[in-house]
Amino acid sequence: MAAVFVIAFSSDVQAVEYPVVGVWANAKDPAGIEAVQACASYSKDRKAPRGNLLVFNGSKKTEFNGGYLEEETVNNLTVRKIGVSEYQVIDSYYHDGEGGGRPGLRRRSYKLRLLTSDKIELKEGNYPSQLFIRCPSGSHVAKSASPPNSQSSSIGASVTNSANKPGYVLVEPDKQFGTIGDWKISTARFGIGCLAVHGYDDTSKVTVGGETPKKLAIVIEVARKLFTSNLDAEPYVESVELVLGDWRRGELAPYGYRGTPGVVAPFDAALSQAFLEAPSVKLTERGSVKLVVPLKQTKEAMGMLLDCFRKTR
Repeated sequence: MAAVFVIAFSSDVQAVEYPVVGVWANAKDPAGIEAVQACASYSKDRKAPRGNLLVFNGSKKTEFNGGYLEEETVNNLTVRKIGVSEYQVIDSYYHDGEGGGRPGLRRRSYKLRLLTSDKIELKEGNYPSQLFIRCPSGSHVAKSASPPNSQSSSIGASVTNSANKPGYVLVEPDKQFGTIGDWKISTARFGIGCLAVHGYDDTSKVTVGGETPKKLAIVIEVARKLFTSNLDAEPYVESVELVLGDWRRGELAPYGYRGTPGVVAPFDAALSQAFLEAPSVKLTERGSVKLVVPLKQTKEAMGMLLDCFRKTR
């Protein structure tokens, strides 16, 4: 059942997300530019920052070097975990022919290792490894589509604004479909969609649901006192990250339905794969763990969620 679940959520996804997000500065820039200077430069000018910077945003990676755009990935092809916090990455980028060779698309394979929440190491072939440091949250990635905001985050309606649609819909539980351990699977109100709810305590809850299996979201409700960020009003939640095992995602959207604090993220292929394998759901704020929700029987619960979709269409 678990394998069917992954296929169902990844059938229309062509690119693979990187295991990190945000802006990262080379700790030992060959040009001698300090990482803090490079980060500050990016905050002021995102088209031509000084220093060697990597910007990860979903399946896209952009590299700046010496004040100009050096490389921009066309497609991240594969991300394969090969060790504890270590990944083998293959991506495709456009080579402009500078330095010799014919211009055109090229592939590149390298290893990416998560050293800490704020440090990564990249190693390509026989070249020396490179250490990159995460820039402060003020240097966040400019998204092509605005994340959901609290004014439009009503259950039973699309989490969106008038200009951008994230591709998922939040739904509210109606009739119970089944239970597995701490998971409760229900149909959605008005008979459209299904959702799985894991109630951890009186204030913390993990929900996966939507109108169809290909347009799901994950909502994590939290106790307001645990976080300094306003998780029901801020348009971007830059300082909070979702952690599933060695996998993490930042720049979450706030929840805020009826004043309930929490975060929302699209339940895409990369997240669903990590979710199935993770022993817990964690939320961190500025690198500090704020919430840990242990997960059990996740694969069985997600399998029942798919059964709910099949039997209620």
